[in-house]
Amino acid sequence: PWLLTVVYASPRDNERSETWRKLCDLAETIHEPWLMMGDFNEISSPDEKKGGAQVDISKCVQFSSWINECNLMEVHTVGTKYTWRGPKWNNHDRVFKKLDRVLCNVAWRLKYHEGFVKVLPRVQSDHHALMTLSEGVPYNGGSRPFRFEAAWFTHADFHRLITDKWEADSELIHMLSNLTPHLKDWNKDIFGNIFKRKKELFSRLNGIQNSPHYGYNEFLDNLEKDLQDQLTITLYQEECLWYQKSRSQWITDGDRNTKFYHSKTISRKRKNKILSLRDNTGEWIEDPEALKDLVRQFYLDLFS
Repeated sequence: PWLLTVVYASPRDNERSETWRKLCDLAETIHEPWLMMGDFNEISSPDEKKGGAQVDISKCVQFSSWINECNLMEVHTVGTKYTWRGPKWNNHDRVFKKLDRVLCNVAWRLKYHEGFVKVLPRVQSDHHALMTLSEGVPYNGGSRPFRFEAAWFTHADFHRLITDKWEADSELIHMLSNLTPHLKDWNKDIFGNIFKRKKELFSRLNGIQNSPHYGYNEFLDNLEKDLQDQLTITLYQEECLWYQKSRSQWITDGDRNTKFYHSKTISRKRKNKILSLRDNTGEWIEDPEALKDLVRQFYLDLFS
């Protein structure tokens, strides 16, 4: 289960500010997965408007600051960028804005990794309807490229592996190419899966601490200390992994920000996925194979 707040913000600045304040107060009380969607009557950046008068940057900054203050993030959107079509400006260009959006807290993003928002066609209203899907469409991004993991530095055998397998008399590209398969094998066979290891360590510690002999058995006491040390290293490795994947530029010393980094990673992965494109006829294409053909044809036409 998750919570939903539907928003209609006033077009008047003073009334809209009061709405922001009340929603921020509400955000402080919510710890469950939470979704907020509706007509916010504001844009967060100049590129969310087309046509009409010049954008008031200060209002964009205020709106973006409010989203951050509430610890919310935008759910990835598929479809047309502008959700509202306004009147013609000076009887010339029509105004378009992204006034409608879906925001979520970290708990919702972590629970629904693949969730996204679909912008539906306008019918009678001057606004597009939004449909939130908590599960994403099947996506095959192809084979995963090899990536160096910063967490490897925490393993006692890592430096020895590099020393043994590094061919210093070769060119750099050749050395890296030869080292890669050794790192892949070592990661799979020696370093192992961080999340599986964390789960096993928590399970073993729970078993010890619920044992009737807990606190009265020297072997269990020593084993508990050893497992706690292993878990500390594993949690640090997990934090390194999410920090690297999130590509964030900061880290709070002494504080575990795993949830923050995880949510950043999920958001970045959603942005990196192409779920739909519009073809030359204006039709939105969503079928994965048709998308591949569309992209391939675009570049064939571009470079032919």
